[in-house]
Amino acid sequence: MVSWLTPLCDNVTATMAVGATVVVAVSGGGDSVALLHGLARTKATHGLRLIVAHLDHGLRPESADEAAFVGQLALDLGLPCLRERRDLSATLAEEGGNLEALARAERYAFLEEVAAAVGASAIATAHTQDDQAETLLLNLLRGAGLDGLSGMACYGPSAHGATPLLRPLLGVGRATLRAWLRDEGLTWHDDQSNSDPNRQRGYLRHELIPKLEARFPALRQRLAQSAALLHDEKQWIEGELDAEWRRMARLNDDGISLDRALFLAAPRAVQRRLLRRAFYAVAAEGTALSFQHVEVALTLAAEGHSGQRATLPGFLFLQIVGNQLWVGGALPTPDGTRLAQPLRFTQPGNMASDGLRVSLAAVGREALPPDWADLPSRIALLDAERAALPLTLRHSQPGERWQPLGFDGASVAIDEWLAKHGVPARDRPHVLLLVDGNETVLWLVGQQVGHVAHVRAESERLWRLIVESSDRIHTLIEGQSESGAA
Repeated sequence: MVSWLTPLCDNVTATMAVGATVVVAVSGGGDSVALLHGLARTKATHGLRLIVAHLDHGLRPESADEAAFVGQLALDLGLPCLRERRDLSATLAEEGGNLEALARAERYAFLEEVAAAVGASAIATAHTQDDQAETLLLNLLRGAGLDGLSGMACYGPSAHGATPLLRPLLGVGRATLRAWLRDEGLTWHDDQSNSDPNRQRGYLRHELIPKLEARFPALRQRLAQSAALLHDEKQWIEGELDAEWRRMARLNDDGISLDRALFLAAPRAVQRRLLRRAFYAVAAEGTALSFQHVEVALTLAAEGHSGQRATLPGFLFLQIVGNQLWVGGALPTPDGTRLAQPLRFTQPGNMASDGLRVSLAAVGREALPPDWADLPSRIALLDAERAALPLTLRHSQPGERWQPLGFDGASVAIDEWLAKHGVPARDRPHVLLLVDGNETVLWLVGQQVGHVAHVRAESERLWRLIVESSDRIHTLIEGQSESGAA
C-alpha cells in the first residue's frame, strides 16, 4: 500500500463504522483529488458509501471547468456527485463582509445540506499537514490561546453544522500528495487565488514559511506536531473543566448562571474557559468572543457589584445578579418595575425615578476614551448636533419603529428588532428608549445607539448619558434566588 494511504486508512478505520456514508468535499485541487482517490481505494475494505460534493462559488472564470472536472472524476470512479453553483458576488454585494469568510461559510453550509440529505456520518475534507502548520502559525500571529494553537482535529464536531468533520490527511504533507498524483498520472485543477500573497494564508504558504524553512528544516512537520500535542492537552483540560462546569453552572431558559464565589475562586485560566463555554452555549451561530471582551467581563466579575454588567457580542451580557454571574440576554428590571413617568431632560443634569439614576452631560470629542466604541451598555455617546434637546427616557409604544445603527433611511419595528437580537418577549416591555423632541428614537438603552445620532468622524459636540440602577433596585436583585432573574 502507498505509504500515505496507511494513515488515511487508519484514521478512517478508527472513526467510521463499517458501511458509513461519507460526504467527500472535492474542490478539484490536488489535495482533494488525492483524498477522493485514497478513499475510493479503501472504501471496499471498509464498506464506505462515498458521496462527492462540489460547490462552485462562481467567482472565477475557470470555476465552471473545475466543477465539470469534479463531475467527470466522480463518474470515472463510479461515485455519485452533487454539485451546485452559488453566486457569491451577488450575496457579497447585498450583505457585504469578507469574501473569504463568506465563501467558507457557504461551502460548509452546502456540505452540511448534502450530508443531511444523504444521512452522512461525516464530511471528509482534504486538510493536510501543511494546512495544520499554517493554521497554528496564523492563529499564533493573531494572539490565539490553546484552542487556536491546537489546530484542527482529525475527527470531531464541526463549528458549521451537526455533521462531524473527518480530516484523514492531517498527517500527510502536500508535497507527498502531489508527488503521488504525478506518479499515478492523475490531474487536478489548482485554484490560483490560493497563491495570492495579499491573503494572509497565501502569504504564509508561499513567502513566510519557505523563508523560515530555510533556517528551520522540517518546520511544517514540527508545527503540525505541536498542534497535535496541544490538541491532546486541550482535550484533557476540557475533561477537567466538565467537573467545574457541573459544580457551578446552571442552564436557564435565556442564559447561563454561574456561582460567583466558586467562579472567582477558580484560576483565571479556568474562568476564561468557563466564560467562553457559557457564552457559546447561548450565542447565535457565527458569533465570536474576543480576548478583550473576556478580559473586561472577568474584571467586572471580580470587582463589580450586583446590577452591573459587561457587554458581550451578539447583544449578550455578563451581569452580576446577587451571588450569581448571568451570561445571556439583558435581564428585565426586577419584579417588572417600569417608569411611572418619562424622564425629560431640557438641559444637562441628573434625574432619578422608579429605581433609576440618569445623568446627561455635554462633552467634547476630546473626552472620548480610547475604547469608547465598546462602552458598557448603560452608557451612550450621541452626536449633540443630531440629538437636540429635549431628550426623554421612556418605554416604547406598540408598533414603534427606529433606525438601528447602519440603517440609513430605513426603519424597523422595535419589538421585531429586539426579538431578532435575542431579547425575550417578557423583557421587551421593560427596555427603555431615549427620544428627541420629535420622538425620534436615538438609543435603545442597554442595547444599541441608533443610526440617527451615533458618533461620526466629524462629531465634535457630544451628549454622554449614563443610566444606572438605584440602591433599591440593587436590593431587589440581591434578594433574588440562585436561579437568577430568569
